[in-house]
Amino acid sequence: MGERRRCPECGASVKIGNLHTHFLKLHPRAKLDPSIAADARREARRHLPTGRGATSAEKKVYIASAIATLIVIAVAIGIQQFSQPSAPPLGQPAPDFQLTTTSGDPVQLSTFRGRVVLLDFFSTSCPACQQFTPGTLAPLYAQHGFQVALLSIDVNREGNNLADGNARISTYMATYGASWTFALDTSRTVTQAYGIRATPTHFIIDRNGNIVDRQEGVETLDQLVTRLSAYW
Repeated sequence: MGERRRCPECGASVKIGNLHTHFLKLHPRAKLDPSIAADARREARRHLPTGRGATSAEKKVYIASAIATLIVIAVAIGIQQFSQPSAPPLGQPAPDFQLTTTSGDPVQLSTFRGRVVLLDFFSTSCPACQQFTPGTLAPLYAQHGFQVALLSIDVNREGNNLADGNARISTYMATYGASWTFALDTSRTVTQAYGIRATPTHFIIDRNGNIVDRQEGVETLDQLVTRLSAYW
């Protein structure tokens, strides 16, 4: 059947030889791990016939097949890396945007000028987000909500419209004790503008509306408060 590996994005069990195609079709925004190329080479060698030496013709077929696989993977890696948007540089104004919150109200980033903002990009299906939201963001909001404005934006991996997406986010909020402002990026234009490559990713925006810090992944409440307090 061939060696299989779980997709790091959705957890599906996929043959190694098919993993790059799986990424391209189902996770076009996910970063393809270059180590797949090494796995593909190993998989090709594993299927060489045993018990007799391969003929010259067979060797040519195996080599051509391996090269074709590696070319496809290399092209896929290139596409993934090229398509990844660049994050706004630190010290520059945060790209402004207007979205609709889960309660149906408009929210525009520039209206927070004069306050420190923590802009959190997340996905409801992201295990790290499911840890970061209740473990760090919820206590941050409870203890420091008067010092920092907290805004969470769902990157909409599911491609939902507002009705379906807001219902999904509301369930997430109730599950993980989140009561601050949430919005759905239906068109993913904000996600693109901020160069989001993974979730969670969060930005600190100072009182003048400039991006002063960017972090990918989970961090503790103490770590986040230490970084935020430099701008309060």
